[in-house]
Amino acid sequence: MSIYKHLSYRDALNEIIQNRRHLPGKFTLRKLAEACALQASYLTNVLKGRFDFSNDQLFALASELGLKVLEREYLLLLLDYERATHKPRREDLKRKIDSARRENLQSEKHLDIKAVEHSSEAQIHYFLDPFAQLALVYLNVEPYKNSPEQLGSVLGVSQSHLGEIFKTLLANGYVEQEGARYKVKSHNKHLPKRNPLSGPHLTLMRLKALDQLQRLAADQAFSHTVTFTGTTETKQQLSEAYLEFLKTAETIVKPAVSERVFQMSFDLFPWDLKER
Repeated sequence: MSIYKHLSYRDALNEIIQNRRHLPGKFTLRKLAEACALQASYLTNVLKGRFDFSNDQLFALASELGLKVLEREYLLLLLDYERATHKPRREDLKRKIDSARRENLQSEKHLDIKAVEHSSEAQIHYFLDPFAQLALVYLNVEPYKNSPEQLGSVLGVSQSHLGEIFKTLLANGYVEQEGARYKVKSHNKHLPKRNPLSGPHLTLMRLKALDQLQRLAADQAFSHTVTFTGTTETKQQLSEAYLEFLKTAETIVKPAVSERVFQMSFDLFPWDLKER
């Protein structure tokens, strides 16, 4: 679960506690309260919205529940925001809450992927050539892992271009060469939004994906688009729901046999330019 989907520290704690009840072991509110030097009745009343924790009490409870440092700080922000009455301070706290939620939406925080922070020349070649990423994925699939030269006709690139792609993959350490065969060594490379290559890479991959969609029969692809109205909070909730879906998708893809290469994309953006 992600506590960042909550705008109430009570809602977040209630979900965490509810999840703990289903885990092996003897978890009780009484034991939790005792570990935090609280009365069980007081803990129950706070969780039901009748009282508030102090900052120290919430810190102790979050620590006892095993929350990470940033998660504890987020809950403390929610508590301060709920109790603040000074409008400028409430606005400042809300900005910090929104920033923490945006930061948590980065996919590398949720998936088993490795973020690329610094871009070498070889990485620039890799991320600015959509065929390079496709080739790397295809090298997991028979017969291309044993006969990589066949990728030229599959990708629609010349053997010369394919040779440059293999050089790029080798230079990045993404594959190693075993005679005429290439063995994939590195998976799940991801460009975070803060990397300057991220925008151009996404654009090039999207253009390549659109080109491929035009080549496929209608029943060969699952595509959907929807335009809707809502609030910024609606967008936040949908983003979080998609990250939860990606976690599920990861558990499906990891054990799957590498028979074919597929593409999955998702876009969520406002049509006006007022929102960050």
